[in-house]
Amino acid sequence: MNNTNLDESQIIADELAYLSGENVPANPIKRAVAFLMDMIVAYIPALAFLIFFASTPVTNAPAFYASPIIGSLSLLQIPGEVDTYMNNLVDASDSTTTAQLKEKQDTTVRNVSFLATSCRILSIFVILFYLGYGACCTYLFDGITVGKYFMHLKVVPEDENRKFGITILLREGVGKILLNSIPIIPVISIFTILFTPSHKAIHDYIGKTRVLEQ
Repeated sequence: MNNTNLDESQIIADELAYLSGENVPANPIKRAVAFLMDMIVAYIPALAFLIFFASTPVTNAPAFYASPIIGSLSLLQIPGEVDTYMNNLVDASDSTTTAQLKEKQDTTVRNVSFLATSCRILSIFVILFYLGYGACCTYLFDGITVGKYFMHLKVVPEDENRKFGITILLREGVGKILLNSIPIIPVISIFTILFTPSHKAIHDYIGKTRVLEQ
């Protein structure tokens, strides 16, 4: 009997919170706009490197942002492009040495300067940034990414007593990075966001989270 009363009280509390503007599920259109904004933010560092270092700064990464691992695979060319570019700087600055080496073994001088080494490290970082941007922002900024900030949305655990770190690990790590990299999963999430009352994606169900209006 007491449990029934508690359940009824919780239902009433949830309804009152909804009517007062609290715990309102995020509008699907606003979620879509937030997603597009986050896609752009996650891709900007990689795009900057591609424009500066690569001859063809076009990849499939933006199209596959919903499937992060697949998108990251399309960026794996960046470290190689950076390495080639930085080594070519040595060729251009020391033509005599380069010419002599080419006469012998056609060997390219490797640029081991601080700048070249830093660029190589950053080229790997931009791929990791693309892959982990959503998880890092959600964890560091209490459920808010850049897109969600501008759309006034927020990720919250369904259970307020649940540790947010575990929630993020399940939602972002298992749900968004691993499972979403199976192309059919993001498609299913579109339907669950559109046609379920809570407007939850598959990764929300996995992490037991909700995306709410702020």
